[in-house]
Amino acid sequence: MSEVDVLNPDLIRKILMDEWDPVGVRDNPEAQDEYDEYVSTAHRMLTKRGADAEQLFAFLQWVEADQMELPPSSEALGRRWQAVDSLIALTRVLH
Repeated sequence: MSEVDVLNPDLIRKILMDEWDPVGVRDNPEAQDEYDEYVSTAHRMLTKRGADAEQLFAFLQWVEADQMELPPSSEALGRRWQAVDSLIALTRVLH
């Protein structure tokens, strides 16, 4: 088992909530599980598939557009890249 395989899903959850947060619920204590359904996919992409930044970006964009039906915005674009950079950084720390 590689170090990446033991990547803590809670770290992914924190990045999705703190940096991505497309629906703006970060400060709502009752909504801290808002993005949990996407954590396992992001975790699998990072640990099993070795996803790169573009693949993670496309996944988050798909969630925003197709699953959440949110309109595109430059602010969302920036948050998406910030989250992707942090997710990729998690795997670099473990190597």
